[in-house]
Amino acid sequence: MIYISLPHVWILVIIFIISIITGSLSVACMNSKPFLSSLFANIFAGLITGIIIGLVSTIKSISLYKTKCLIEWLDSLHEIILRYFIAYRKIVDERRGINKNCKCFQPNLKSDCDVFHPYHYNSFEDKVSCVLSIYSEVNDKISSGMFDQTLSFDSCKYAKKKLNYDVIKYIEIHEKQRNRISNISESEMTPQRLEAEFKEMNCHIKELNERILDNINHLKERKNIISSAVM
Repeated sequence: MIYISLPHVWILVIIFIISIITGSLSVACMNSKPFLSSLFANIFAGLITGIIIGLVSTIKSISLYKTKCLIEWLDSLHEIILRYFIAYRKIVDERRGINKNCKCFQPNLKSDCDVFHPYHYNSFEDKVSCVLSIYSEVNDKISSGMFDQTLSFDSCKYAKKKLNYDVIKYIEIHEKQRNRISNISESEMTPQRLEAEFKEMNCHIKELNERILDNINHLKERKNIISSAVM
């Protein structure tokens, strides 16, 4: 139903309705008014040509719209993953005692407020919880897409087929990892312990991010091809 809002679809529907009307009038006037019948027949023939052209244009428009939606959706996933890795790096560096104001820390750029937004934190344990919550945003983004009427595709099916990411399975895995890490006291959270605990999660999300970037590049190429064809 989302495609109904596209201008090309409405134009095609209008042309189709007018063609039916003119075709009917041509048949109705065939015996009594041959001239009008011939006129409506010519208009009908022109509209049929318009329908064929409009149909091709509509198909291309729908393909372009779906491709743009996919790119935007994948970009938003990629941004969440980047925020996760920046936040993760921050908590590990903080445990190592690295001064976030020194030059070696500047490549991360984003402040704690930017990275951990909109989560609230008062302690290091809170920041660890924020990192886990940011990770959860990835799964939430994918799973919630099933109910998002603005998307032109099923996000769960797309993730499973194109990204090799079964969100239901990874939600269960992440929940176990989250519970385990949440039970670690702050005194036990050494840099080495954090890296070990987050290793599996980082591996999963890194592989996902690589597939996301590959898909974005492929879709951008497809978008350029479709855009050229539309012109």
